[in-house]
Amino acid sequence: MSCEPAQVVDLTTGDDETHGRYVIPSVLVERLSTRQMYANPWMVVREDRIRRSDGSEGIFGVVDKPGYALVIPLDGDRLHLVEQFRYPLGMRRWEFPQGTAPDRAEVDPIELAHRELTEETGLRAETMTPLGLMDTAPGMSSQRGRVFLATGRCGSTPSRTCGRPGSLATR
Repeated sequence: MSCEPAQVVDLTTGDDETHGRYVIPSVLVERLSTRQMYANPWMVVREDRIRRSDGSEGIFGVVDKPGYALVIPLDGDRLHLVEQFRYPLGMRRWEFPQGTAPDRAEVDPIELAHRELTEETGLRAETMTPLGLMDTAPGMSSQRGRVFLATGRCGSTPSRTCGRPGSLATR
């Protein structure tokens, strides 16, 4: 397969490899067709038939999910985490509160962050500061997440309010 050379863009002030260089491919992909393979209230799985710039064709499996909010609740010098059972991993794990709106709806990211914090911890934050954007699994999913720092905790004692089994920890 013959491809155009990749364009290298230096995103740092220095020019050496230790400062990190990012390769941005100049290969374009054209979607020829798409078909929905599966859908539920949380996601759509589709298969896209594509053509690369060299003329070769292929397929991509894509999981479409709405944007999510991930909240880092900071209370002084302490962080709040929730323990969740994650079925795909088959295990319980500690993580920051995070989630999407119901029925694949797109909602205001700050509104979603406040909702997820309260839903998963029972906490409310006076300030929700945007920190950045995360692509969850860009090789297979269109889902993008917004990360927020929640400060100025208010409300009662932290608790799980959404009826999901789990725990809340302060670290």
